Amino acid sequence: PLGAALDAGPSDLHRDLWVHRSVVASPVVPVSREAARDALRGALWLLPGVRDATTDRLRGDGAATLDALRDHPRFGPEARRLLARLDRGDPGGLMARVGDRGGRAHPLALALSAFFDPGDFLFLDLETMGLFGGSPIILAGLAHAAPGGTEVVQWIAATPDAERALVVAVGREMASRRALVTFNGRAFDHPYLCARAAFYGAPILADPVHFDLLGFSRRTWRGRVPD
Repeated sequence: PLGAALDAGPSDLHRDLWVHRSVVASPVVPVSREAARDALRGALWLLPGVRDATTDRLRGDGAATLDALRDHPRFGPEARRLLARLDRGDPGGLMARVGDRGGRAHPLALALSAFFDPGDFLFLDLETMGLFGGSPIILAGLAHAAPGGTEVVQWIAATPDAERALVVAVGREMASRRALVTFNGRAFDHPYLCARAAFYGAPILADPVHFDLLGFSRRTWRGRVPD
């Protein structure tokens, strides 16, 4: 029976909040950091004023990377700022630049996962009692790197009264991670969770770098699969 696989939540949480934990053998494996750095250094289009034609002209003049533009009279200052972010491993700032210049679903945005360790990622998916605003969250599925693979944690609100405790528990998990991974979470899961937290007077202040895999998936497989 399902109940046999469940444990009650911590004692400071609601009695009707349940948690199910399991570990799957698949590890969390980020993109190669070296490959990501090389890709970013070669992305001249990250500089304001640089698009395809200008990129071709600069490369024709021997400037194939941001490093080669450090002293450029027009693009040098911005190239140095980007390289400084790259050197200090600033995925948030780099994500904003990639999103502004190439869109949030650009493959280079996903490559920024390289600047995190496996334990930095929190995977999130919510189930609610309906899609209209104000519907209680009844299940929050989380996953994170753990010894032996990936731990999957399901917080289950057995009654509506337990939703506040569920939201607080997920908020604590989010505050302990640097990166959030979802599928359509930018439009639904993350803002919905924050709205329910605000409703209960327990706002979620954590702002991890967000990798929403829906956009990347659409960009990669559009036209190749039915949906």
